[in-house]
Amino acid sequence: MCASLDFLPQGLYHGAVLQGTLRAKERDSIENRKSFGAFLLQRRKELGMTQKEFANRLFVTDSAVSKWERGLAYPDITLLQSICEVLEVSEKELLSASEDTEGRR
Repeated sequence: MCASLDFLPQGLYHGAVLQGTLRAKERDSIENRKSFGAFLLQRRKELGMTQKEFANRLFVTDSAVSKWERGLAYPDITLLQSICEVLEVSEKELLSASEDTEGRR
């Protein structure tokens, strides 16, 4: 047990630990979304596309693309293959938010 929380009743202690764990997972999730969004933004710009052009090719709004790139949301899973095609990346690259030019060959 954590010494600083020993004074709490058992149920409250577990609640505090669970809350801390959830906060850490939430931070990780936010970082993952931001990393994913930054990757989309980088690839889109490397290909010389605007958000509007990217959105049109995926049949979504430019507002949706903006949310993805800012890390506020993920695209629908049904769009992943199309996103890969438009951005000219593999699914592994997209899901890991990192380039793997060797794997593309």
